[in-house]
Amino acid sequence: MDAEASQIDHAILAAASREWRKQAFVVATVVMNRPAGAGTEWRDVDISLRLQAPVAAGKLEAAGNLSRMGYSEVRLPGPSASPPA
Repeated sequence: MDAEASQIDHAILAAASREWRKQAFVVATVVMNRPAGAGTEWRDVDISLRLQAPVAAGKLEAAGNLSRMGYSEVRLPGPSASPPA
């Protein structure tokens, strides 16, 4: 994994919570908080695709279809007060 992908993964995890959040919300948060001069990998579509890596690694839990931002939710592993919508 290159340094930029690692930065994106870190930003994804920072935007996530133990509560279920829409994938689109997490992606938008990462885009809005991207570093100045960030490369082209910081586009919403690329971040959405990159979000699958922390899910596969068990660093995020997912519900729904991750290939469709409006139809999936993610959260950090652990107890949550609310079920996915």
